[in-house]
Amino acid sequence: NYNKELFKAAGIAAPPKTWAEFKDAAAKLTDKDKGQQGFGMINSWAAGVVHPFASLLVSNGGNLVKDGKPALDSPQAGETFALYEDLIKSGASNPAMATADANTTGPFLDNFVSGKTGMIIMANWWESALKTGMGDKFSNIATAPIPVGPSGDKPHSISYS
Repeated sequence: NYNKELFKAAGIAAPPKTWAEFKDAAAKLTDKDKGQQGFGMINSWAAGVVHPFASLLVSNGGNLVKDGKPALDSPQAGETFALYEDLIKSGASNPAMATADANTTGPFLDNFVSGKTGMIIMANWWESALKTGMGDKFSNIATAPIPVGPSGDKPHSISYS
């Protein structure tokens, strides 16, 4: 999901299609003086951590599991971990704004709802929490495919049950 109003204010015409565009958009959306981050990532709730990471990983040509074994030591996984590290070190993603729980409450939701976070990756069921939290401002939110990583060839999203 992304905030169309914040994209417009940052001069971003379209959602990012590649990781390079994603990092560029995250940087443009970040305004430390306003307490605004470009990309929000959850750091405290398992499903909220795994879903975005796995979606970025498979969009980079990787997998969580290959041939029945963990595949987090693959080059694609390494690139995905490095993407997270780059976003945090650059200030485009702020871990202090990333707390959430299974009830979809906490700073992660609050910061996106209030316009303090420009982009997030989250499951489709989260839409109801956004609608409740944003009211009429929900019309400022749009959904786009996951950006493709340097080792990937097309966007992917992960779901599980």
